Amino acid sequence: MNDKIMRDPYFSLLYQEKKNYNYLVKCGYFDDNIDTINYNLSILTTEIGKLAPLDKDKENVVLVSTGCYNPVHSGHMGALELARTKLEDSGYNVIGGYLSPTHYEYSSTKSNSSLSNSERLTLLEQSIEDSNWISLELWEMLYCSGAVNFTEVVMRLKQYLHKYLSTEIKIAYVCGSDNILFSECFSKTDILTVCISRDNKEMPDDNGNVLFVKENPYSSINSTQIRENLKYNEKHNSIDKYGLRIDDTSLSEELTVKYNKYITNIFHNYFKESLILLKSPDEIKATFDEPTISLDSIYTGDYNLGVSREFNVSSSQVKPNRIVSRDSSQSLEEHIKAIPGGEYILVDDDSISGFTLSEVKKEIEKYNPNVKITSNAILVKVYIYDIVDSRDFLLTEVNSGLVSELGFRVPYIYPYVNLTSRASINKKEQADFSISVLEMNLKMINEDMKLKDLKSDCRQLFEFSGYSDNSKVKDILLNLIKTLRIVSVNLHL
Repeated sequence: MNDKIMRDPYFSLLYQEKKNYNYLVKCGYFDDNIDTINYNLSILTTEIGKLAPLDKDKENVVLVSTGCYNPVHSGHMGALELARTKLEDSGYNVIGGYLSPTHYEYSSTKSNSSLSNSERLTLLEQSIEDSNWISLELWEMLYCSGAVNFTEVVMRLKQYLHKYLSTEIKIAYVCGSDNILFSECFSKTDILTVCISRDNKEMPDDNGNVLFVKENPYSSINSTQIRENLKYNEKHNSIDKYGLRIDDTSLSEELTVKYNKYITNIFHNYFKESLILLKSPDEIKATFDEPTISLDSIYTGDYNLGVSREFNVSSSQVKPNRIVSRDSSQSLEEHIKAIPGGEYILVDDDSISGFTLSEVKKEIEKYNPNVKITSNAILVKVYIYDIVDSRDFLLTEVNSGLVSELGFRVPYIYPYVNLTSRASINKKEQADFSISVLEMNLKMINEDMKLKDLKSDCRQLFEFSGYSDNSKVKDILLNLIKTLRIVSVNLHL
């Protein structure tokens, strides 16, 4: 038995039983080219925000399916749906599911017309956008230096969920009947296998922790046929104007000037002549004929509601989970009910999609019908493709970053924030951009700064990820940079 089999608890167990290397190969094993595999458990790489609440009376299960997804199609999503139904009918509580795309090293061997990683990733993100329970597990695709065995993905996900949910979660591996032998790896372990019929031919009955779905309405769909007819065109919108709003910071005046110069240069490298610098709204002289309700803390109205959009960490979602109050001491509902009755203009600093204004107006109508919104006002008047705030990229800044479902803000750095959906950064450039931002932050902090010295929500983020209060912030950021260099290589494949 070689060392690579020995390090795998599932294949090593199977080898001890069969004493046959070739049989392991039939069960999906291959010798990878990686000496040491890093599970990257200190980084929130995988979305957990879609996971449903645990059921204390049932065994809680998370599904995972691996594959090239070259491209992803309804059959892949359908297989998870079928597996979910099978498990729930068998008495389990399915709290979520993951599609885990393989590394490009493997997917590129499947066809001469293999999609690039950015193409596969775009289609995968689109496929799960409207699902309330399926997420992406991108560890193998983006964080590994080469292809790994599917058992590694299962082990890694199991450990990741145990760390971030603080409880053991049963994993169910979902595969097609053409890979039925994959179940041999898990037959004498705590891992479930759900095998989905690929051709609706006769299949065996359930056997221990191996369950079979015998009828599959998606069986005629396959990636090969779709790939032959696919004309992939990633949507690239023309960016005429991209706004970077320069904010004050809690840094010294000298460091603030230095920081704003750095962040402006980073954005200029990506958006060139499209970049325009914006003043904070409190510098803009704005007068209104009626009382105003401000939605942003950096503009003072007659009543300041102060709202943020909440997103899941490490998610590609386009639509937020909800609109929340920036003031954690009161809910948005309580704030709205406290607004004195009357007519108001609803004021926001900027509005790209109009979503926030629309949602807040609905909440006001719901919770305080005595408040009448007569009109909306946007302080940034020119059309801009996207607008970001400079403070959201400064890790030491209080009240900066993206509001998350975990109860703290996360910095605008990949993988915590999907920079394509949230900041219009090209998908291939997300890691490179994040490395530039992290290197800039290293210049803004004291070399000996410890995590306990951080006043921003980044302290909560890194503590949640397992770092101690005495960890040096510099070391945390350097570890992120080291990881993102691998991600960068993979995003460009």
